Amino acid sequence: MKKYTVLLLFVSLFFLEACSSLEKEKIIQKWPNGQIRYKIIYQSPEDTTSYSFIQYYENGEIYSKGAYLKDQKNGTIKSWYKGGKLCSEEIFTSDELKSFTYLYEDGSLKSKGVVAFYDTVLQYDSVSKSRFYVIGDRGNYKSWYQGGRLESEMCIIDSNTALFVEWDSLGVLIRRDTLRGTGNPVEMAGVKKNKR
Repeated sequence: MKKYTVLLLFVSLFFLEACSSLEKEKIIQKWPNGQIRYKIIYQSPEDTTSYSFIQYYENGEIYSKGAYLKDQKNGTIKSWYKGGKLCSEEIFTSDELKSFTYLYEDGSLKSKGVVAFYDTVLQYDSVSKSRFYVIGDRGNYKSWYQGGRLESEMCIIDSNTALFVEWDSLGVLIRRDTLRGTGNPVEMAGVKKNKR
């Protein structure tokens, strides 16, 4: 019985060591207080183009985590508010955003969308509210006011046509348009491009 226990312990330690040597953690940046700010974990020591990453707040809480495959965002990238509540979830394939969900700190939906072909991400500020539009050849997007009332909705039919509806915070219709023209529904809507 002792032989099997010792053998099992030895085999377990061997596999644990073998698995840990396959992954290599690299600290990229630290906060002034010494806490890790950004680190990457290579899945294989031979491949430095495929890795997962974790970003931290200065207090050590996780800010965001995700993965890259061949130096392109791939899979789910999540971010959190301080305190650990989910802030966003974006899904990428080969660096192209496929879908996204942004939440208010109370956990209610802020915006959500699906993109068939990624083109650009931009920000539009309206009465101190921020909305993120993801525009592509096809897809849809919705945003909500903090109380849960629908704020806007866009359905992109093709690169020249989009349906756009917007409501005020009381639910009164502000705008309903079929946008046509320039090949960019954002320009058709008259929305200014800003960096996110």
